[in-house]
Amino acid sequence: MHPRRTINRAARTVVLVLLLPLLPACSGGRDDLLRAPPALDAGPATATATLVATTAVPSALTAPAASSTPAPLQFESIGIPVDYDSRAHHQALSDLQVWHDRIYLGHGDWDANTGPVRALYLDLQTGAFVHDEGFKFDDEAVENFRVIGDTLIAVGADAREDWSLGNIYQKAWEGRWRKQRTIPQAVHVFDVDRLGRVLVAFGAQLHQNLPEGDRMFGTLWTSTDGGATWTTAQTFERRDGAPDDDPLWVHGGLFVLGDRLFATTPRNGCYTFDGSTWSTTNCVADSRYGVYKHAVFQGAAAMVAYQDDEDGFSSRLHFFDGQQAWSVDLRMPLRDVIARPEGLFVLGSDADGRSAVMYMPRFNCRCERDFTVLGRFDVGRAGVARSLEFARNQFYIGLTDGRLLRSTAFRP
Repeated sequence: MHPRRTINRAARTVVLVLLLPLLPACSGGRDDLLRAPPALDAGPATATATLVATTAVPSALTAPAASSTPAPLQFESIGIPVDYDSRAHHQALSDLQVWHDRIYLGHGDWDANTGPVRALYLDLQTGAFVHDEGFKFDDEAVENFRVIGDTLIAVGADAREDWSLGNIYQKAWEGRWRKQRTIPQAVHVFDVDRLGRVLVAFGAQLHQNLPEGDRMFGTLWTSTDGGATWTTAQTFERRDGAPDDDPLWVHGGLFVLGDRLFATTPRNGCYTFDGSTWSTTNCVADSRYGVYKHAVFQGAAAMVAYQDDEDGFSSRLHFFDGQQAWSVDLRMPLRDVIARPEGLFVLGSDADGRSAVMYMPRFNCRCERDFTVLGRFDVGRAGVARSLEFARNQFYIGLTDGRLLRSTAFRP
């Protein structure tokens, strides 16, 4: 079962106040929609709703000194951009990716097969939701976007065609979306990254000629021609008696540190690639965890993970600097992590919608004391906070019920 399945799709509009200063608490009434969400290509409606906030619980941890005390943040819902399809969990905003004054919206449900998926973004200049070129991804879900150089890549999680090939989609700035249905035997594609001139894809193959329960293999593919053709570089099997062909058993992610690319896997360790040769290493402090989201910050990868045998997101933020792996317990299930010049931002949210945005301006102790809780807020059980972005000094948070939240200005 995918961690995404804790979704309740009831849509509500809220204004969320994050009370500041809330020095790091690393330990530890909603209204119905007042109006319909804005249509695509129309500016978002202004929300008027009940205040929802919780007071942070202070801890003994000491916050890192900030240059100034941030003003209290408020969040408002600016609509449900994926209201074009109400099936299953199609509206859940699994990824937000800023690119050229736009925020692209990853969504869909590859378990319930709710595709195709529209290429949607929020225009940060106009505030409108836009269906980019009218383009549709021929996949049941696009859960991840990647920016490589000046190219935006949409990772096709589950091709709607047969399973002989998997898809990625590339868009150069001022260019058009280009579909590449070229990854051999890719039932699922989870991530794409590049080291030098080599493009690497991470996903899962399903081998029909093997006994049921033993057919799913994690796979790494490489391409030296921009994704036109691919070669199978590594395969690995499920471990510890996984009961079925659930692709989460071979789910992982890719990141680049210096001159090496790393691929994380649950219970299989990490693969590392130097541009020509693959080897194995330990880049996640606890091998039970599969990496779901990651960000590279000050020479280290920060990784949000789920525990594959409990179907739950971990409260530990995992780090790896190319030599050492460690983790920090932030005391609530973590959903997303992003790195910006202002610092590292982490989104946490439990199954009841109790959520927090956490902030680390720099590494000091490599422990909880590096983090400040910017605020705790409650989005209700209808919509767990799932994805995070930061642009133009504002936070954007995507919920599993389809709402997109936007904050007032934040300046650390």
